[in-house]
Amino acid sequence: MNQTKDFRLKLAAPDTFVKCMNILGALLDRVDLSISANSLTLNAMDPSHVCQVDLVLPRDFFNECKADKRQTIQIDLKELNMVLKRGRNEVLFLIAEAGDNKMLVQMQGDSKRTFKINLYPPGESPVPEREISFDAKFGLSADDLANLVGDASLASDYMTLSLIPDIVGDYLELDTGVTEDGMEFSAVVTKFVEKPVALKKQTAVYSLEYLKDIVKSQTIASNCRLQFSSEMPLKLEYILEHQATLVFTLAPRIEEKEDEDTPARPPTEKDASEEYHDHIGETYKKNQPSKRAVKKSKAIDEFEYRDKEPEEESEAEQG
Repeated sequence: MNQTKDFRLKLAAPDTFVKCMNILGALLDRVDLSISANSLTLNAMDPSHVCQVDLVLPRDFFNECKADKRQTIQIDLKELNMVLKRGRNEVLFLIAEAGDNKMLVQMQGDSKRTFKINLYPPGESPVPEREISFDAKFGLSADDLANLVGDASLASDYMTLSLIPDIVGDYLELDTGVTEDGMEFSAVVTKFVEKPVALKKQTAVYSLEYLKDIVKSQTIASNCRLQFSSEMPLKLEYILEHQATLVFTLAPRIEEKEDEDTPARPPTEKDASEEYHDHIGETYKKNQPSKRAVKKSKAIDEFEYRDKEPEEESEAEQG
């Protein structure tokens, strides 16, 4: 892998970039950035492997994008975001020079301020580029999606998403079910920015803990395209300025029994008192509600994907 660190990126209006890094910082820790004269890309998995993130910032996103050849660096998003928060609507530069394991984060306005943050060796096993087929597709306003997730979060930490084809018009249902404290939220959505496509009903359960961080992308994009299939991952795609893309792929949640039934003990001779107490115990057990199922997110790696054909590098990227 090429270890060269020599690039220069300039953003005259860095607001979108700063907000984007802040959103990703809530999900990811250290990330690999791939930088060339044509783009900056990020492809990473959260530490629990529940959510995959793909970011593409094309050359036009930057006022200046210089790199002799494609190179990969690793940065700590927490460290980067601490620095970016010190910005004051100034011109932003990201600069790395060969032979130095630091990246300069430079802000130029009434003064020129320079921070140096650490660069780390790229990960040994990059996230493979994979693509999954989905049976349901639709588009929502990014604000509408954020509001729905915010509403559902008041009642639960997960929600059931269902896209239902109907003769009158396709519609989307969200349902948290009844929580332990008796609270519940449900919604029916019929207004879309992209017409729904689904041959039959598709239903899956997703974590609101992750979705609450994902839908903060409403601050950098107007609309969101969603794709999913029953009991399969949910793909959320945001289009940013200059055709930059931010894509999240979120694994579904699955039901698991909270506790397994205690194995029956071997039969023994009992006196009348023991038989009476056993009868009371069995009656009490039968009258109790069934054990609540807990929902746990699967790892995104567990799903079958169709590998994408590798793209040929351009002559500029090959150097």
